[in-house]
Amino acid sequence: MNLIAGIYEAEEGKVLFNGIDKKDISKESYRSRIGFIQQLPTIFSESVNTNIDFWREFEQDWIIQSTKIAQFYDEVDQLPKKFEEKIGQKGIGLSGGQKQRLSIARAICGRPDILLMDDVTSALDAENEVMFWEDLFKELPDVTCIIVTHRISTAQKADRIIVLDEGEVEAIGTHDELLRDSNTYAELVSK
Repeated sequence: MNLIAGIYEAEEGKVLFNGIDKKDISKESYRSRIGFIQQLPTIFSESVNTNIDFWREFEQDWIIQSTKIAQFYDEVDQLPKKFEEKIGQKGIGLSGGQKQRLSIARAICGRPDILLMDDVTSALDAENEVMFWEDLFKELPDVTCIIVTHRISTAQKADRIIVLDEGEVEAIGTHDELLRDSNTYAELVSK
């Protein structure tokens, strides 16, 4: 994920986007097209609004819509100052799930072409996860999601699943193909 996000550079090989080497794309252009939701999000001692907007000056309506997609709006709406509520340092006052949903809203707010998601739906219960995927693909129908997950319900959303075993690619395919062809995947599903 860090290679794709441009946080690290590849020591060997290339990272290509539509056949173009990442090194041939300006950092500003590249990063403006990617939303990265990390497993441990960074939260600033700022308002909910600023944490989501991330100093990019988006319209308030879109910031609100991003929280709705992230299944975070109802919780923000309960805060005394709503979107202007100041969050404590490193997100003090927010639960782990709330921090994660704030981070999801922040990434969505940028209307990315590519959304990198590092095990983020673990912060959502089953019902909110279903609504999240529905709302995400309704608002951003062309977004490409690259997801690291241990949740089978999340993996099943993918067009292509890559199964790793001991850091090596064991199999690639759809949910149905992997159930049939990958013992590791079939074992994960049965747990």
